[in-house]
Amino acid sequence: MGELSGEGHSSVEDARACLDLVKLKIQEGRLFGVDSSRQGVIDHINEEKPVEKPELKHVAIDYQSVDTGSGTMIQVDNDNEVVDNFTREVDDADFLVLGLKELEASLGWSSCCRVKHDLEDSYTNLNNRLNTIYSLLPANSVFMVLGSHGQDSSPLNNLFQQRRVLMGKQGMGENVNKDLDVLRDSIKQEVHKLREAVGFVTIKPSDT
Repeated sequence: MGELSGEGHSSVEDARACLDLVKLKIQEGRLFGVDSSRQGVIDHINEEKPVEKPELKHVAIDYQSVDTGSGTMIQVDNDNEVVDNFTREVDDADFLVLGLKELEASLGWSSCCRVKHDLEDSYTNLNNRLNTIYSLLPANSVFMVLGSHGQDSSPLNNLFQQRRVLMGKQGMGENVNKDLDVLRDSIKQEVHKLREAVGFVTIKPSDT
């Protein structure tokens, strides 16, 4: 039965392979199996810079742990902690990436944090935090704000839920596989919509 016997796909073999990978990651480390040739832009700049120039320091502040290469990762639980950590790091870091998620939670796009106030307050809080961040930047800093254009992510979440149900029915007939193929196409379309975004870029002027 399954891929090893030449009889097609086996969810049992997939599950065993996932467990084997989890075991290896526990033994070898979280990044086992990840493409080691990937390199962050700051790491690349530090490799190519003249020897006499100091290395750039980069920091990521977000709700989820991300691979920052040689940089520093600071994990937080709310947007206030994002700004507080930025305040502590901004004078020493050359490149900072911040994840502000309160507005997403208020809109129902994310379950990253609990929001106890209404949507209007979340917009006000976001504006205040962005103003605080901008005010603390040194002169001539590049300030970039990237965000979704307002596309609702609930259709994609519903498609993922449908896929989970169908995945549990695999092997129960050809129609299930056809439905999965259609669902994959729909998921790709929704992902493409959600990847559209808006961005704002400015350079903070010097005082002179």
